[in-house]
Amino acid sequence: PAPRRVSAALDAGPEVAWSGLGGSQSSWTGETASWGDTWLLGLAARLAPAAPGLQPFASVGLGWYKREDSLLGLSLGAGLRWHRAGGGGLDCELRWHSSPSGSEDVPAHGQWTVAAGWTFGI
Repeated sequence: PAPRRVSAALDAGPEVAWSGLGGSQSSWTGETASWGDTWLLGLAARLAPAAPGLQPFASVGLGWYKREDSLLGLSLGAGLRWHRAGGGGLDCELRWHSSPSGSEDVPAHGQWTVAAGWTFGI
């Protein structure tokens, strides 16, 4: 995500992501579901205080997930942010992505992601 502080406790902005989680899964009946890597283009928001130090945060996102189909999806997450007094910091986040639209087979409708990155003040 490319968040920007929009209020005392809210960051929001565009999000572009790639997850190399393609694979396949077979059931006991012999049916196989397969899915490709996932691209995401959307908007994300984080609810977190701007105070320096280590702080937890919650996140929500909405966007288009592109695999074999284009899917409208939602993500919910939580993480930890270490924030410097000067405006930058480090983030680590765990998110659940759910894609309720489209015709793809389960388990491609949902996935967990773990992300880590740095932020800087603009």
